[in-house]
Amino acid sequence: MTSQPASRDPRPLTILTVITPSRYSGAERVALYLAEGLQRRGHRIVFALKHNEQLLQELEQRGIEAHPLPIAGKGNLVAPFLLAWFAQSIGADIIHTHLSTASLWGAVAGKIADIPSFASVHALNVKTCYVYSDLLATCSEGVRQHMVEQGIPAARIEVLYNGINPHQFEEIPPERAVRDELGLTYDAPVIGEVAHLSPRKGQAVLLDAVAILVRRWPQLVCLLIGEGEDREALEGRVAELGLGDNVRLMGYRPDARKLMQAMDVVVLPSVAIEGLGIVLIEAAFLGKP
Repeated sequence: MTSQPASRDPRPLTILTVITPSRYSGAERVALYLAEGLQRRGHRIVFALKHNEQLLQELEQRGIEAHPLPIAGKGNLVAPFLLAWFAQSIGADIIHTHLSTASLWGAVAGKIADIPSFASVHALNVKTCYVYSDLLATCSEGVRQHMVEQGIPAARIEVLYNGINPHQFEEIPPERAVRDELGLTYDAPVIGEVAHLSPRKGQAVLLDAVAILVRRWPQLVCLLIGEGEDREALEGRVAELGLGDNVRLMGYRPDARKLMQAMDVVVLPSVAIEGLGIVLIEAAFLGKP
């Protein structure tokens, strides 16, 4: 399949994307997808972000301008003034924000600099950090309703579902090839989760389920792809449940989409504030339940 050049919009905009990442995960990937698409349409995209090495590398590979700035922290009262100055210095037409801290300070910066702000809401967040944004885009109807129930006017909210770039799946090998690479037999049931390792992503819940499943399918393999603060606790839980032969903690993998090809079922057992995990959309694109 050959990529077709995107049509260019009649008046290119300078869009300041503000994000305060603590990892390189779903929201960061969505921001990157949008930036790539907008840049192809002829717009100038400039990122202002809390320093994140992985995201900076991804932006550099795509030729997207990025500036690490000291904007982290909801008590950082300098951040909105710094962002307002920066937005004016690049001639920003709009400030597009991702994640709560960025949305709070990006919107306040927009008020200071008289630049409209647009917040992407990726989860079931509290409204506090979004009340100053001129427009909100939620990743699902559920998130939209969650914000409305907290008092954000419905007229200020649009649903903008997460999407993926299908061209990124063109080089993914077939299931058998990926299983060979991982040393998995063709008849072993394989389930997996792709998410940062944290309590709210529910890996501990998945391990409890695996402990039940292996009673019926002793050869079952569970792949946990991701890194995070819960790794040590999860390793301990694997040992406690006697699942050392069944569970693989694989760490962060830039080829996570390829590894999903080896799975029979992709799981996202989040227990808190999940919006619409992009990994579920990727799994559906691969035909994985």
